[in-house]
Amino acid sequence: MRNFLLDNHWNLGAFKQIEFDEETNSYKVLEVIGDKIYVLDSFKTKEDINLNELHEKFLNKIFKHKLGLAQHPDLDELRDKIPALEDKFNIEVQDEVWSFKERKNPLNDIIFNLTPFQQSVYDEVNNSSFEDIKKSLIRFKSKNFDEKIQKNLEDLIKSDLIVKNGNYYAKK
Repeated sequence: MRNFLLDNHWNLGAFKQIEFDEETNSYKVLEVIGDKIYVLDSFKTKEDINLNELHEKFLNKIFKHKLGLAQHPDLDELRDKIPALEDKFNIEVQDEVWSFKERKNPLNDIIFNLTPFQQSVYDEVNNSSFEDIKKSLIRFKSKNFDEKIQKNLEDLIKSDLIVKNGNYYAKK
């Protein structure tokens, strides 16, 4: 990239959105934002590139960093530019698990609202039946063990963190 910039008199606008990198023999998807170039991803073939998906992942990465759900110090400058980037890419910040627009602070929802036992139950949910969850939590066995697990599963469903599909529980 440095050589490209030297050849083009440090003109960032000379970059195309998709550049072929001869060193790595791959296509790189680039975004010029302000005075920086962000490499979103690289691909072996041009056909594998889905710009909308890449932009959505990039925006989610910035937003998660802003909320403290992920650490990407290289994106610090973009935390306050999310609305402008949503307009630029014509995509809203969204995630498979969290609806960012509905929650003030998802980090607090995760860390501070789950009891230790709820977190243990949540950790064991992976397309698991009640019996599978019960077996994996046997180290916590106490009085009313089944009822405690059931209550916590119901609370996790109400919190919209898991779903029940027939006899199985899965994370959202």
